[in-house]
Amino acid sequence: MKSILKSAVRLLLCACLLLPPVVTDGQTAAADFILTPSALETALDPLIKDRMNTLHIPGAAVVVTRGESIYFSKGYGYATLEPLSPMDPAGTRIPIGSLTKSVTATAAMQLVETGRLDLRRDINTYLNTYQLQPYHNTPITLHDLLTHTSGLDQAVYGVYGRSEDTVPSAAMFLKRYSGLQPPIRPPGAKYEYSNVGLGLVGNLIEQTSGQTLSSFYKEHLFGPLKMPSATLDLPVGDPKLAKSYTYSRGSYEEVPYSHIALPGAGGLSVVPNEFANYLIAHLNRGQAGGQGILKPEPSLNAMHAKQYAANEQQDGLGYGFFRGRTSAGLLTLYHTGEIDGFVSELVLIPSERIGIFVAINGGSSGVELHDRIVDVLSNYMILPLQMSASGRSAGSGTSAGYEPAELAGDYQAGINPVHGWGKWLRFLGGFSSKVEAMDSSTLQVTGIFSGSEERQTKIFKPAGAGLYRDAAGPETLSFHKVNGKMTVNGSDNITLEKVSFWQKTWTLLSLYAAGSLIFIVTMLIWLVRYVVQSLRKSTRPFSRLIGAIALLHTVFLMVHLTYGISQLTYGYPGWYAWGICSLPLLSAALAILLLWKSAVNRKSGGAVWKIAFSTFTLGFTAFLFYWNFLSIHYS
Repeated sequence: MKSILKSAVRLLLCACLLLPPVVTDGQTAAADFILTPSALETALDPLIKDRMNTLHIPGAAVVVTRGESIYFSKGYGYATLEPLSPMDPAGTRIPIGSLTKSVTATAAMQLVETGRLDLRRDINTYLNTYQLQPYHNTPITLHDLLTHTSGLDQAVYGVYGRSEDTVPSAAMFLKRYSGLQPPIRPPGAKYEYSNVGLGLVGNLIEQTSGQTLSSFYKEHLFGPLKMPSATLDLPVGDPKLAKSYTYSRGSYEEVPYSHIALPGAGGLSVVPNEFANYLIAHLNRGQAGGQGILKPEPSLNAMHAKQYAANEQQDGLGYGFFRGRTSAGLLTLYHTGEIDGFVSELVLIPSERIGIFVAINGGSSGVELHDRIVDVLSNYMILPLQMSASGRSAGSGTSAGYEPAELAGDYQAGINPVHGWGKWLRFLGGFSSKVEAMDSSTLQVTGIFSGSEERQTKIFKPAGAGLYRDAAGPETLSFHKVNGKMTVNGSDNITLEKVSFWQKTWTLLSLYAAGSLIFIVTMLIWLVRYVVQSLRKSTRPFSRLIGAIALLHTVFLMVHLTYGISQLTYGYPGWYAWGICSLPLLSAALAILLLWKSAVNRKSGGAVWKIAFSTFTLGFTAFLFYWNFLSIHYS
């Protein structure tokens, strides 16, 4: 998962071990952590300051826990630039986005522990104000939601509000969502990261407990963990709330805050030193400061255990945590979060009882800084026994009947919903990889791998049971079919689906751009000809229908690019949803009229051109309809 940074001490130790024994996750030997807090500061400071300067990060907070207390805590740079306020891990509140999902999973497990929720029971039995549509009568369970395998469609439209007054409650949002967007695959068939899934868990907690999610958190988590500043209610106006920024052309621009309809999926703001108690509890049998939030068995162990993996040889994920490895092979539990330019990550190393929390307020760099900090820390762990049963070598064997030639192709991870507004997000891209068969047992894969923000090319060898392993590192790829389509899962659990030429992001975007360009050019030509004929006072027949059709599509395109894309997550007002988005439908009606008139008068001037243009307009409008650009949707 992380880049390999070896210390001289570990190299010497490994050289002395001629045959190191293999241990399982639960048997991973404890390491000796050789850094004092002051030495850790000396090791981290140059790295953090250099990366912040290079990546244009205004401020960062770093907290490391060890055992039952904070081992290291330090702020770097600024929490706000106007007014200038230093980043203080003991006092600055920071929105942590999707790290909230881990807290929500913990709260849900508290209800499982008391018997008020069941991991394997149909969640509809707990929902009072709405019901989820099942996929072919297959119920969705809490287990499915917590492992991102529920099969729910992506929720994008209207998930944010510009103010607290404009955002719907989670129950209202989910009631609308459940009616419009049914599940798209069987529960358990495929991992797909789901904001709506964990947002639904948050509302499930509310409907089961009879409390708001905020009050439940305060009573059962924030209170026992001594986190008085933690809140799901975005404290806008609090001088201790950090601001985030984007960097462009030598200056920083403030990113506005968002209010979200699904707070259980990403609404939490915390003070880093207080949030450290959450890490400590998960590393110390559910206890922090003498207060317990979960019993080790079965609740805490279930959260940390492998609950789902595309391939049993991969680390997979638990409840509220993804599972990975340090560069030395130690099991980690981690989660990342991004919201409004804030980027955060928590990493737990259970065998060492070490927790790491890093948060920054500049979103263009991803988790590069966070991962580098984890690498530095793992570099200073002396490991007498470090290899796990899952292994780190390239391995050998076959790949569950899949030949490399069968696996070759282009793979993409869709970020778009299948139903409703935003289906066209597929045009804007997502994670993608190109798989090439080098020979009968070797794959060359080009894509973005865990621990990197840039595309790389790596060689993979078969390791058996559908698994391929990086010939020069720990990365793994698992190939299997879902609903008849070949998919691949990497070590970071992201699922990519094999796509044809006509499904590729580049192809779809090119079709959309080319079609739109034809209407723009047609409109400009029509305007020029209209002006020229007006100046010449020509009486030559001229089709106003062509100009009207081209104008309607051009207006739709311009408004969509300047307004529709940016407003999708906030929801559309009626003038856009039923006005602007109906313009292509009006153009299609005019195209039918033009087609009929041209067919009737085939001998008239430009009849062939008019028929071709009308046919193209109808085809392009059907294309827009299929991708749910219009006021009425295909799906």
